[in-house]
Amino acid sequence: MLQAARSICALALGLLTVGCQSYEVAPITSSDFQPEEDERRLWEWADAYHQHLASHGLLIDDPPAQAVVDEVAERVCQSFDGKGIEVRAHIVRDPFLNAAAVADGNLYLHSGILSRLTNKHQLATLLGHEIAHYVHRHSFREYRIEENRSDMYQAAMIVLALAAAGFAGTPSAAHLILDLAGSIEESVVGVQVSGYSRELEREADRIAFDAMRDSGYDALESVELFEALQEEESTRIKEPYFFGSHPALSERISTMRELLDTAGFENVEREREPAFDQQFNEAIANVRLINVGLNLQLGRVDTARRDIERYLRAAPDCPRGLFALGEYHRRYDRDSSAKQRALAAYRAALRSDSEYGPAFREVGLIQVYDDDCSSAVANLTRYVELEPTAQDRPIIEAYIDDCGGKQ
Repeated sequence: MLQAARSICALALGLLTVGCQSYEVAPITSSDFQPEEDERRLWEWADAYHQHLASHGLLIDDPPAQAVVDEVAERVCQSFDGKGIEVRAHIVRDPFLNAAAVADGNLYLHSGILSRLTNKHQLATLLGHEIAHYVHRHSFREYRIEENRSDMYQAAMIVLALAAAGFAGTPSAAHLILDLAGSIEESVVGVQVSGYSRELEREADRIAFDAMRDSGYDALESVELFEALQEEESTRIKEPYFFGSHPALSERISTMRELLDTAGFENVEREREPAFDQQFNEAIANVRLINVGLNLQLGRVDTARRDIERYLRAAPDCPRGLFALGEYHRRYDRDSSAKQRALAAYRAALRSDSEYGPAFREVGLIQVYDDDCSSAVANLTRYVELEPTAQDRPIIEAYIDDCGGKQ
């Protein structure tokens, strides 16, 4: 009996060990790649995910931003082995720090993470990381590993259950083991999967580093990217994604510094300001403004303020950016001089564009509450003239009538 027990336990452990072995797949090397039969399930899910984003209005259609993303993605793709590797990059309306590659070659950059970048070099690092996941079929590798582990786990549980029944002389012990199977699978298999994911992330980092360097981008900016993202952790709302996780970012920084050191870069530890690419920042300006609104909706006021500052650095005279700054001061700034700062920003917007209606409205409303009725009527009337179809027109006209009666 003891020998039989040892044999059964050895078989169970052997099955679990086999289930935890890695499953290698060949990388994608051409645009005519066809997925394997079980891999098509991931492609079907990827298509459903894309349709979900599109049907819910979560994909941002902004030609300047899309053009710069496509430009960098195409250039980085050319550094991968093979001919004609293609990806399709999309910008998602989401303020959190995330980027993802799915099995069919679609890449998704959240507006939140795109807004944190300051140049194409950082974008190349980010895209290179996701392209590496796609080209090396990391999602399929993890899928097969998980399937393999699950199959081996179930087989091992059956073997252990039979052993328990034999030892106790009753099937009750077997039932107990099978009843506990779900919790054991989550704690054992789940840890193994998360560990392997870290391995794939390091692999993607290494591949991305080589790709961005080979395509002519500044490799030092790879470290600047992750350090810049790490600074965003001061926000009140915890980032739920990989690129917003402190442990993940710390590991990314460590990995990139190791790669830079191995590649022979000197003074990696020196402090420097990340390069500011004016053309790049102008291209993503509208995405950044969209992200300001999303962050304000979530109460991420400090993050929104930083987005506004980045926007105005690229476009200091843009009325939309100046108006956004005014909105920040009026709605969220608790300083005693917040109202004066808001007025200054609104008036700067009007100096930049004398027909920017929303700024006339906000200046006029502040003047209403300051009992400066003559000025309020003039500014609110000008707003109605410039925005005759505005939804708030009846409310603004009521203010005009009320202020007119007080003059």
